[in-house]
Amino acid sequence: MSRKLIYLVPLVSVLSLAGATNGAEGLLGQYYEWSGTPPTEPWGTPVMERLDSMVNFNWAGNAPDPTVAANNFAVRWTGEVVIPTSGTYTFHTQTDDGVRLWVNNRSIIDNWTDHGNTHDNGSIELAGGRRYASSWSTTRMAATRGASCRGRVRG
Repeated sequence: MSRKLIYLVPLVSVLSLAGATNGAEGLLGQYYEWSGTPPTEPWGTPVMERLDSMVNFNWAGNAPDPTVAANNFAVRWTGEVVIPTSGTYTFHTQTDDGVRLWVNNRSIIDNWTDHGNTHDNGSIELAGGRRYASSWSTTRMAATRGASCRGRVRG
């Protein structure tokens, strides 16, 4: 089987993503906040939702939006990935703080730790022409961090 190189910067523009709203493509970003000690699962009621056309952020001490605090926040992106051809796809993330990535309801990357700028990857066999549910979560633990997240795929 041949392997093709597909860069995913942004995640949503290289592979066709569903999760579209009003004809726009991207991933639904749900932004959450907490106070005190970061929870293991920060998913309560989102303080903001928006369609993010790409997952390629460097917040560098800033808030992702004026409605979200500059620290102690988490984001969960959900949607579908449409795979062009069958093969093994390797998903890569670059994050500053925790990251989890699921494709087809399977955990591909799980590094839910307070860490500096870190590259993670995970592979999965996918059939071409199909839609696969995807969910990518990241968190920002403290204002002193650079807080960034980027993704790419090699298939």
